[in-house]
Amino acid sequence: MSYERKRQRRFLGGVRSWLDVQVVEIERQQTNLWRHFARYVLQLGWYYSLHSLLQTILKVLVALYETVERLFESNRHKAKQLRAEKKGATDNHLTKMAEHKIETSLTEDQQEKLREAKLEERN
Repeated sequence: MSYERKRQRRFLGGVRSWLDVQVVEIERQQTNLWRHFARYVLQLGWYYSLHSLLQTILKVLVALYETVERLFESNRHKAKQLRAEKKGATDNHLTKMAEHKIETSLTEDQQEKLREAKLEERN
């Protein structure tokens, strides 16, 4: 350094200038690489994370929709069964009365005797 001050020139000035240019170029490349990493790679990672989050939310919504759809279909099936039972129900009050009438009805011979007895009572 004292040699350079005395001569007021750099020692091996051409080589050192070339090395300075090389160091500046390496520093510029490193800066550009870091910018690229920060700007694109981290941004891409953010986008992938956001995409994964949205995909998970979508899967949850689909599962929820399918569950609600199954409940809806099950409820529809139960309602159809109830309507069919109500429409085709043979165990109501009028049906029981008709069955009782058939069970307790008189035979033709008994009906004939009853008619004759009632006619005799009138006369």
